[in-house]
Amino acid sequence: MTSSVSNPQKSPFIGMLASSLIFLLAGSGVTTYYYMHQENARLQNRDFLEKQLLLLGDSSQGKPKRTPTLALIRTDIANQGTLPSIRTFQGRLLEIKNTTLASEVTGLVSEMSVEEGNFVKAGTLIAQIDVTWIKFMHETAARQIELRRSVLEYEKSEMQRLSLLVERGAVTQSEYLLQVNKADQTHTNLEIAKVVWEESGEKLKRTKIVAPFDGYVVKKMTEVGSLLSPGSPIVQIISSGEIDAVVPVTQTVIDRVALDDQLAVSIHDLNMKVNGKVHLIVPYAPSVGPRMFPVRIRLPNDTGRLKSGMAVEALIPESEPKPGLIVPVEAVIDKPDGRTVWVAIVQKAEGDQPEKVTVHPIPVKILAHAVTTCSIEPETEDGKKLLVDKSLVVVEGAERLTAGQFVRIKEIDPKYLKDLPTGSGHSVIRTVKEE
Repeated sequence: MTSSVSNPQKSPFIGMLASSLIFLLAGSGVTTYYYMHQENARLQNRDFLEKQLLLLGDSSQGKPKRTPTLALIRTDIANQGTLPSIRTFQGRLLEIKNTTLASEVTGLVSEMSVEEGNFVKAGTLIAQIDVTWIKFMHETAARQIELRRSVLEYEKSEMQRLSLLVERGAVTQSEYLLQVNKADQTHTNLEIAKVVWEESGEKLKRTKIVAPFDGYVVKKMTEVGSLLSPGSPIVQIISSGEIDAVVPVTQTVIDRVALDDQLAVSIHDLNMKVNGKVHLIVPYAPSVGPRMFPVRIRLPNDTGRLKSGMAVEALIPESEPKPGLIVPVEAVIDKPDGRTVWVAIVQKAEGDQPEKVTVHPIPVKILAHAVTTCSIEPETEDGKKLLVDKSLVVVEGAERLTAGQFVRIKEIDPKYLKDLPTGSGHSVIRTVKEE
C-alpha cells in the first residue's frame, strides 16, 4: 500500500509565483486605466482636435496625407419674407364643351367624313344622310300646293257666283254657306301642304351633320350604310382651345376661393404650371362623403398640350401671408419631439487660422406651409441668434451630422445646378471624419 506525501520545498515557490502574477495583473490594470484616462482627456480637448483636423489637410508636415471620409450635403439660404399656407387639391382637366351629334331625320348614312381623333372646325361636314326619300316628300308637297291653290281659286269663284244668286233669290242661303265651307276647307288643306313642303325642305338641310364648334372627334358611333332614325348618335365631339381644371375643394377652404381669382394649377406629368382664373364655383356638396365643392378654373391651352382627363393639382392659399424665415421644405426635419432645422455657421479665417464652419440643430415651429417652401421661426433665444436672414440651412444629408460638427463648404459648379429647382443646391458641405 502506497501513500502520497506533498513536498514541503515546493509550497513557497508556488506562493511566490502567484503573488508575482497578481502584482503583474494589478500593474497592467493601473497602466491601462491611466492611458485611457489620458486619451479621453485629449479627445475632450478642442485645441487638440482642431490641430488634428488641420494636420489632415496640411501637406507641408512631411507626413503622408491621410484621406478623409467626405459626406456631401446640399444647402440653401433662409430668406426673411411673408408666405401664405398653400394647400394642394387634386382634380382633373375637363373640356368646356362636350356634345354628341345625332341624326334629326330618318335615312341611311351615305357619307362619313371623319374618324376618331380628327380635329374639326365649326361647320365641317361630319356625315351625310341619304336624301332620296326626303326629296320625294318635298316634291310631293310642292305638287299638293299647286293643286290646292287651283282648287281654292275655283271654290272662291263659285262662292262669288252663289252670292249673286242669293241676292236674286235663285239659290238658298244654305247652299251659299255650304260653298263657303268648302272654300275654307280647301284653304286649310293648302296651308297644310305648305307646312309639309317647308318641313321636307328643312329635313333636306338637316341631312348634313356639321360640327357646331372647333374641337376633336373623340367617339364615332355609326358608319356608312347604317339606318338612322331621329336621335340616333353619330359622333361625340369635345371643344379645343381653353380647358377647365375641375377641382373639388373642402368646406374649410372654399370660402377663400372667389370668382375671377387667379390660381396656379400644376400638371406634373407635363412638368407644367399654368395660371388660370376661377370660372365657376358649384355651391353644392353631396350629402354622402366629404363635403367637397367643385371649382372650375379656366386655363389657356394654345399649344394643345393640355388634354381632357389629365390629373392636376390646384394650389389654393388657406391662410393670410405670415412673416417668417422662408426655407425649402427639405430643410425641416420632423421628429416625434418636434421640428428641427440645421444651420451652418461660418467663422471667417483670421491670421493663420483657416475658415471654420460648424453645424447646429435649431428647434423651429412652422408658421406657414407652401408646396416647396415653408415659413419658420426659431423656438429658442439661442436659435433666433443663429438662424437669421441669409443663414445657410442644410437641405440634404442632415442625418449624418452631429451638433457642433466641423464641416467644409464647397460651392457647386453652376453647370451641375441647371436641372435642379430654383433656389436649391446653393452649396455642398463636406464633413471631415478621421479614419
